[in-house]
Amino acid sequence: MRNQGGGSGLGLWTHEIGGQTGLGQSGGFDGFTASVFHFPARDISIACMSNASAVPMKAIVDQVLTTVLVRGY
Repeated sequence: MRNQGGGSGLGLWTHEIGGQTGLGQSGGFDGFTASVFHFPARDISIACMSNASAVPMKAIVDQVLTTVLVRGY
């Protein structure tokens, strides 16, 4: 599923942040959003889900990943 040769890699997309590359997917439907990514080099995974639209899911995921991957918390 990591093969990106065909474009989507069978549903997994890359997500780069802080010089780290993860694989996963984000999406939403009917007011709910979800994201799940795995960063194999660090052996870290993140999964987030929300039904609130005040803050975009990408902003939440990016802030958590920056805190963990860049700041080392």
